[in-house]
Amino acid sequence: MKKTMLLLGLVVGLLVSVVSFSSCSKDDDPAPIDVEKVIGYWYCVSSTDNVDGEVVKGYMEGKWLNVQEDGTYTSNSTQMDHGTWTLTGNRITVKNSFMTITATVSLSGPILRLVGSTSEGTTFDYTFRNDVDLK
Repeated sequence: MKKTMLLLGLVVGLLVSVVSFSSCSKDDDPAPIDVEKVIGYWYCVSSTDNVDGEVVKGYMEGKWLNVQEDGTYTSNSTQMDHGTWTLTGNRITVKNSFMTITATVSLSGPILRLVGSTSEGTTFDYTFRNDVDLK
C-alpha cells in the first residue's frame, strides 16, 4: 500500500511538473509577420508621435508608404521619403538618409500597425490601411 501511494505521489508530482513547465512556454510571443502581407501601398489613417515629451497627433495621417518586394520603399512623407526596410519576425527596421526606424508590426486584415521609435528619439504609433484608393 505504501509503495502504491508513493508511486501515485511521484506520478502526480511528475504531472504537476509537466503542466508547470508547459505553462511557462512562449505562447504569448506574437507570430512572425509574412513579408508578402507587408508589401504594397499603405495609407496612414491614425498617428501619434511623442517628440521630446510632446504628443503630436495626426502628423502622418494622409501620408502613404509604398513597400516594395525588393526591400525598398517610397513615401510622400518628407521625413520618410524613401529608403530600405527589413522584416525579422514581427520587427521592421527602416533606414533612410534621415534616420533609422524600428517598430513592432501587427497585421489584421487590411490594417497595419507600427509601434516603435526612431534614431532621433521619437516614439510613434501609426495605423495604416491598404484598402484605401490612393489614385
